[in-house]
Amino acid sequence: MDEATGASLQRRLSIESTATSEFEVVSRERSVSGSTVEGSSHSDNVSLADVSSPPTSLRIPALYTEPAQNEQEVIPGASIPKSTWSIDDDLRSMTNSISQMSESCVSDVSMMGRETMGILEQVYHELALMKGRNTLLERTVEQANEWRDKADRLEEQNRVLQKSLRTSKKKVQQFTQEMEEMKKREEKLTSTMKESDERKTSSCTSSWSYRLITVCVFFAILAMYIDCYAQFLREHRSCEQLKEQLKLMDELVEKLEAEHTAEYKRRLEEISKQMADDMSANLAQAHKQIHLKVYSYQYVQMASPFQRELEHERLIEAYREKMLLHDDLSALRKEKMRGRKKSATWFR
Repeated sequence: MDEATGASLQRRLSIESTATSEFEVVSRERSVSGSTVEGSSHSDNVSLADVSSPPTSLRIPALYTEPAQNEQEVIPGASIPKSTWSIDDDLRSMTNSISQMSESCVSDVSMMGRETMGILEQVYHELALMKGRNTLLERTVEQANEWRDKADRLEEQNRVLQKSLRTSKKKVQQFTQEMEEMKKREEKLTSTMKESDERKTSSCTSSWSYRLITVCVFFAILAMYIDCYAQFLREHRSCEQLKEQLKLMDELVEKLEAEHTAEYKRRLEEISKQMADDMSANLAQAHKQIHLKVYSYQYVQMASPFQRELEHERLIEAYREKMLLHDDLSALRKEKMRGRKKSATWFR
């Protein structure tokens, strides 16, 4: 019995010394990584106060220790006293220490999981927002290109209409010039007619032929004047029709803009609803997976209480993974802030 108890005590003391040394190394690594992260954050001027840093070390309950007897004080001839404790006490103490350690580890792991899940949810939400903004920007760019094409077409149509208006104006000017020339000709003819009449009166020779000629000339001039005036009215009507077409085109453009804005708002609402539903479903699945992992971990600890070395190694690995996740999250935050700055400069 004495040899068995001595061996068990030596084994427990060796396990305790190895566990404490390992956790001291992890805490030193954490302190060094924390100093490097603080320096980088100070240099980049990025506020990381929202990210909750994990604890520097895990709480491990004190192992079961017994006072070792001094071998020098034991007299060989003296009678060996009977031990006041038994194997049952040893097992009870071991189970108590293991249960305390498992409870503390489960609480730490659950807190770590909650913190990491909260940070991951924030990162996922921000990434989803960035994706939504990128899609919206792409759509706006496509719509802008479409509107540019339509504007180019309208500009071409306006140019054609302006050219037609210029040609019509030139024709009107030509007709007015012709009318003025015709008036001048009429004046000249009237003057010639007066001169001829005077000559006729002076010569007292009246002939119906001259009168007929003058009447024919007068009617021909009237016919030309009426034709020019009809052409002028036609050009004026064509100009008014072109103006009406331009007004109709403006109304159609306004209607298209209103329809596009309504469709854009409706699509935005549908996309936001879909993103919210996807986020809620992903969060529910993540919570279920975390609960399943925690229950499986508790079951394994209760089923194998004597595998303390493996548990210590697993805890150390979990702590290291947590530190790596924390570093990755800080890097993602920095990249996100840089992306926001770039997007802000681009919008400006």
